Amino acid sequence: MRIAHNPWRGGAKLATDAPYPSVAAARIAELLAACPAAQETPLQDGSSLAPLARLWIKDERGRMNLGSFKALGAAYVIACDAAAITSTPGADSLAGKVYVTA
Repeated sequence: MRIAHNPWRGGAKLATDAPYPSVAAARIAELLAACPAAQETPLQDGSSLAPLARLWIKDERGRMNLGSFKALGAAYVIACDAAAITSTPGADSLAGKVYVTA
């Protein structure tokens, strides 16, 4: 195995107003509890990929109908913004805002 050093880790952010990753587990749980589509991520047995180890793989494809783990992060940021505006977010809470993710 080769371990590579990421020279940009811990350095200055490219977009200074971009949020840092959240470590507020209680806040995340609160937002997920308010989401009717939230559910636990199912685990799939990945033993066939690593026969000498017990391996479980998070299967994010069907979670909240987003299709990927990265999309869930974007949904979390959007939910945080909506919750910051009002305690009862609705369809028009974020009117005029645009979110882009890759």
